[in-house]
Amino acid sequence: MPYAKLKLPLYKSTPSSSSSSTSSSSAGDRYDHYALFLQNNYHLIQEQVAQGSGTSLEVIAQFYGCQKALYNDARLTLNANYALLFDEKQGEKNIQQNIEQVLLENELLRNDCKNLPITAT
Repeated sequence: MPYAKLKLPLYKSTPSSSSSSTSSSSAGDRYDHYALFLQNNYHLIQEQVAQGSGTSLEVIAQFYGCQKALYNDARLTLNANYALLFDEKQGEKNIQQNIEQVLLENELLRNDCKNLPITAT
């Protein structure tokens, strides 16, 4: 079954007036782009978590700094916690916090995914 196309955030290109404006993005910018990715792809992510596979699950694992060897653990952890991730009462507003909470509960992911926060945001 082919995967649906991911909707990635668009980046507006503007000419820089100084070298300081071309420096790397802050962590806040990184999270803003990730939040936009989650929002734009919420239903696709929901479907892929339910199926237990898909490119959006790999993107999530990559975002949190999981090595490729841990993608399967992240995929299985997300799939096993589908009901918590996609609580109908909360909708998509808490998806990022829910993903972080679920990944942090897995000791292997908590210890080895370098970009996971200490606690869910």
